Amino acid sequence: MKRKRKVFALIVLKFSVLRGEENQRRGRGRRRNHKRWNNDDEVVTISNRRSSLDQYCTGKRKSDDVIIYLGQKQHSSYDATHANTLNASMASLRQNMFKISESDVIVWHEGDLSLRDANALQGETNIRFCLLTNATGWSIPNFIQVDSLPPMPWSLGYRKMIRFYAVTIWSTLKTLGYEWVMRMDDDSFILSPIPYNIFDYMRASGDLYAYRMLSAECPRTFGDFIKYFAHQIVQKFYHSNAIDTARIDLIMRKTNMDKDFVSHCIKFPRHCKSQNKRDKLRFEFSKLDLHQNPQLIPLAISRGMPYCAAIGQYGYYNNWFVTQIDWWLTEPKVKAMITEFDQSKLIFTHRSNDLIFQTAAIKLFMPPSRRSRFIDFTYQHHTTRHGAVVFGGIESGTTDPQAVARIQNYARKYGGTPRPCQVKDRFQTTQFQRIFYVVPGETSTAPFCSTDGNFI
Repeated sequence: MKRKRKVFALIVLKFSVLRGEENQRRGRGRRRNHKRWNNDDEVVTISNRRSSLDQYCTGKRKSDDVIIYLGQKQHSSYDATHANTLNASMASLRQNMFKISESDVIVWHEGDLSLRDANALQGETNIRFCLLTNATGWSIPNFIQVDSLPPMPWSLGYRKMIRFYAVTIWSTLKTLGYEWVMRMDDDSFILSPIPYNIFDYMRASGDLYAYRMLSAECPRTFGDFIKYFAHQIVQKFYHSNAIDTARIDLIMRKTNMDKDFVSHCIKFPRHCKSQNKRDKLRFEFSKLDLHQNPQLIPLAISRGMPYCAAIGQYGYYNNWFVTQIDWWLTEPKVKAMITEFDQSKLIFTHRSNDLIFQTAAIKLFMPPSRRSRFIDFTYQHHTTRHGAVVFGGIESGTTDPQAVARIQNYARKYGGTPRPCQVKDRFQTTQFQRIFYVVPGETSTAPFCSTDGNFI
């Protein structure tokens, strides 16, 4: 009986997506009845009990569901400010998430933001500003000696962000009383209507995690993760020496090739001017097993060299995702992996990021039938430096009536060529739908169209 109710609820939500009636949109901004239905058709009243972390946040929780941002007034490396990215991103939710009033929105910050700086959702939903502190998970663990860390081009603040999204965010949000979370970066934009409640859709479909885009993360990033983390975990938990060291060595050779390719392009930029020349160089470097300083990577990017010399493993481009918080806290193997990943120190020593950690945890421990890909709305996430896109791009949505115009306008403004891709929204389905994406900069690894079904 429960299964029939879930199926019926899912059909209703899908029907809502197709209809997209304007009266749903006009329902935004109303005060919520602080109740929801559980899977047994019983009304559950949302508790307003204060938590130990509420002292770091403005306002009170009014929903079980939360949309989160990390905000700052000015980014140290990119053209990101509270005005041109964060507030504009929030405005895209106001315009296109018709059920925004049914979720809380939290802007995490280091004390430099308030409602005056990010007010695009004021009056539309419950907005909270929460401080990033040791207590809320914004910290360097005590087993890390900062003075002993190797020099890296990525700031400690950036690496604390990785730890926040990979390790500490789950318990922080759970303590605040939330059950589901959707991430938005301050340079993420939802550009076409979503007439349904995303969290309700996840609950009705039985999904635990959903993503929007794929990324082909750099070989060196995955290589470090595999060599220093996976190797360590296998030895620790399985007490086995039967490790495929040959495969690990192959991955690391590709990793080192990536570094050497970039180093060569810095020294001899004329050799890397055309795609044909770069492809030939990649082939030659793939035969070598050399080691170069990864500090050269930022210099290479600043001179227009590719961020990645080769295509890496597919990962969830997790600047946008939605997930059930409890899965990360109660699944025993996931809990163990979070602990071990944190204690491996790789976040701070090798910049192993939250993208590869989330991808690895989900692919290892979450059945494909419990994850999905949202393909219906048009989504843009890109990072600019001096007005030029250096990472990211745009991907069209299947229900966006203006998809073609948006993609073409984006390509004219930022560069790049619209490319088609066949995608599907669930592992079980055999039906593919055509979308388009644009990647303006050669340095970008996402969005990416894989050749193996575009669902991972």
